[in-house]
Amino acid sequence: MSFKNNFYIYHSKDGFILHNFESKESFLLDAETFKKLVDENISDNEEFQQAGLIGEKQEELYDIAVQIYKSASYIQIKELDVNFDFWREYLAISANIISNIKQEEKTYEGAIELLPHRKIEVNYYDLLKKRRTIREFKGEKISKQELSDILFITFGKFHDSFDEEYLDAIPDISWRRSSPSAGGINAVQAYVLIHYVEGLEPGVYYYDGQKHLLLLIKKGINEQDLIPNLLNQEFAVGSAINIITVANYKSLRMKYAHDKAYTFPFLDNGHLIQTGMLTAVALNLQSWMSSAICEEYFAKLFNLQSYQVPLCFWAVGHGYNESLGPKNKTKIRQILEEQKALSKVLLKEKIFIKINKELEEEKSI
Repeated sequence: MSFKNNFYIYHSKDGFILHNFESKESFLLDAETFKKLVDENISDNEEFQQAGLIGEKQEELYDIAVQIYKSASYIQIKELDVNFDFWREYLAISANIISNIKQEEKTYEGAIELLPHRKIEVNYYDLLKKRRTIREFKGEKISKQELSDILFITFGKFHDSFDEEYLDAIPDISWRRSSPSAGGINAVQAYVLIHYVEGLEPGVYYYDGQKHLLLLIKKGINEQDLIPNLLNQEFAVGSAINIITVANYKSLRMKYAHDKAYTFPFLDNGHLIQTGMLTAVALNLQSWMSSAICEEYFAKLFNLQSYQVPLCFWAVGHGYNESLGPKNKTKIRQILEEQKALSKVLLKEKIFIKINKELEEEKSI
């Protein structure tokens, strides 16, 4: 008998809480019970047995963080009159949320007006077939018009109205992008690193989707600084722009006051990046994206608050329209040749060892 891997401990205002994420039960730990957790003789402890913490030895849980998350974001059922109570509550929250969000709006000096976006005519099926993730850019500039198109179509106020009486009567409750957003809050924001754009200075910017403006945060950006903060992925080097999506959990929690809301920005982000990558393809540009990023680096770079979380990194520009590109193919070829040469050496060593062994056996006879 031993402790099972079905619980975790966290601290609250009431003290230490032990949570069993299998049974969804929580227990307040007093000092004496807390001490018993480190006692080797736990098999006869009735308290822990009743809490479902003692049982047969289990295999190591490699997804313990997932189990904790699933437990922490468990939704409790709330009884409502769906016909009326739901909509009363929904409208009341929606009516108050905009004023709170506006207080969070950033103010920067040096706003840059972008060009009106163009209407891009494409064949939808061909667009999907052409979309691919590439890993080598050429370091060539894109136009300010192409930047404007990408930002507006992906993150801008794409829909002015749906011609629906009840939605258009309260237009400030949400503004509508081309992609769906949880609660229409647009909690995922776009920060832009500009490297090679005609007529624009390299630097760090915030994109205001409602006003279609770029707001300068910091002049200048070194591409090489990004590599270690992309977990040593150098695929973005040479891209014209990088867009880092950032979730604003404070604005989201104003409407969805439960832990399951943690997943919503990831859904928003998927819609946005797919729309953006297809837009880039329509403009004959290439893309690479990754969520393997150092959040702390980008949080400092953008001066983010604790409730703002970087989600993913998206690079756009002129690149080689193939998954790897010539530079990466050369590197892989060199590695394979080295491995092949090493294999030959190891094979010779194995044969030599075998011959020696046979000779030794013959001598012993």
